[in-house]
Amino acid sequence: MAQLLPYLNSLNVHERVAFAQRCDTTVGYLRKAVSIGQKLSEGLCLRLVAQSGGVLTLEELRADVDWDFLRAALIGAVHPWPPAASVLKATSAVPLRLVNVDHAFVEIDLGPLPPCGANDAPHAPAPAPEAA
Repeated sequence: MAQLLPYLNSLNVHERVAFAQRCDTTVGYLRKAVSIGQKLSEGLCLRLVAQSGGVLTLEELRADVDWDFLRAALIGAVHPWPPAASVLKATSAVPLRLVNVDHAFVEIDLGPLPPCGANDAPHAPAPAPEAA
């Protein structure tokens, strides 16, 4: 996590706050995490790398995580960035957002979601309590 503090310090105050907000965290939380050696969540690491434009790396932020395994698990295989148009056409039955994660891409399904509870089986009404 040695990259994080120098990166934060390279930003002016407004850029730092905006960066942290884009990562769904605060500058104070990031500084505290660095100072006590706290492990950042994998999700936060992904956001930090994406929002830093690749200046920060996943492996440096969390060396204990097998990022290659996670990349492969998310997409079935690690593809080079940018992906070939044929790969996108073959896999794009629904709208996708491609996220560049350390020169590999992750496909995120942005297709429509059913309304909450739409897949639930209908429930029978609860029986009325018997009179005593």
